[in-house]
Amino acid sequence: MNRVNLFFILGAAVLFAGAVPGGARAGTPPGPGGLIKEIHWRFLGPANMSGRIVRLAVDPSRPSTIYAASASGGLFKTTDGGTTWKAVFEKEGSVSIGAVALAPSDPKVVWVGTGEANPRNSVGWGDGVYVSRDGGRTWKHAGLEKSFQIGAIAIHPRDPDTVFVAALGRLWGPNPERGLYRTRDGGKTWELVLYVDENTGAVDVVIDPTNPDHVLAATYERRRDEFDGNHPAKRWGPGSGIWASWDGGETWRRVTAGLPTVKMGRIGFSLFPRDPRIVYALIETERVGWARGDKKTAPRPKSRPSKGRTSRRGGRRGGYLGIQGMEPSADGKGITFEVVEGGPAWKGGLRSEDTVTKINGIPVKTPRDLMQVFYSLSGGETVKVEILRGGKKKVLSIKLGFRGGGGF
Repeated sequence: MNRVNLFFILGAAVLFAGAVPGGARAGTPPGPGGLIKEIHWRFLGPANMSGRIVRLAVDPSRPSTIYAASASGGLFKTTDGGTTWKAVFEKEGSVSIGAVALAPSDPKVVWVGTGEANPRNSVGWGDGVYVSRDGGRTWKHAGLEKSFQIGAIAIHPRDPDTVFVAALGRLWGPNPERGLYRTRDGGKTWELVLYVDENTGAVDVVIDPTNPDHVLAATYERRRDEFDGNHPAKRWGPGSGIWASWDGGETWRRVTAGLPTVKMGRIGFSLFPRDPRIVYALIETERVGWARGDKKTAPRPKSRPSKGRTSRRGGRRGGYLGIQGMEPSADGKGITFEVVEGGPAWKGGLRSEDTVTKINGIPVKTPRDLMQVFYSLSGGETVKVEILRGGKKKVLSIKLGFRGGGGF
């Protein structure tokens, strides 16, 4: 049994360097500052993609062939190293992509998992897994329709029909179709080989290319709420962890040695190509933001509402009014919106047919105006909201709630 070395990093920056600085002498490694100065990034596209690029898959036999998976714009392919791109996943059931992988034994076999696995405020969901056997020209739906979000796909190094899928599952609540799935027949049937509970899904999986019986998987316990500006209802929990199998996924054991002992969140893997026994794991924990040397037994710091000390994006300390869908009014006098029933604005008498013209005497004619005002407000404050209702001016006093990371 080979030993898998696990390294965890609580915060990291990834650096790709393509050349030794021109001024450096041969055999003399440049300092970090000099190396960074020599890195020049060039935008490769695709130029008309929608949302974030969440995954890349490169054909090892033809490195100029690259697949780029986007959060809400489907899958793009280049065969000339990024000079031109073509959309190859436009007519399937979902254009939100969470994972893409090429079969090592046959790069024309492409597996796609739909449903972005970045559980943020603008995430989309998918309808399962698709497979192409002609390099993305045609696709076949391969199941797992109710997995919602898929974090990663790992394909057997010699068998393109043996595939592991890390299904994160429904973000807003429990569902049974989550965890690590395996197929041995190209997606005709699936086995749930690693399952924690209905609140915990799988977010990453890797296979040792030199010994495919060795498989690592990461589970992730998280639940979104109506805001989720990275302060969701649940960001980490006991379900998150690293699991190892030494028999191709038949049995699993949880890995704990050398890992954080506090609650963990999202976990990502990277195998060292020259020695796949070495695995790097990027681990989010409940101690994110703690400085080195903080006592491990100390309670996690809690953010407190404080007047006049909101962050740029509000955070939990920002004031929450309870409106959505903001846009300038047709007459240009203010902004219109939808009022969230039961929210602070609703309780204060504001309705969706109203037009807000001022907040605390400050004119608001665009959504940006409103955001600028709210950056200086905190939950618990009472604000004066000037509105037009049926053409008549009216002033309402509304006590702000506390923002859960997003929304106004």
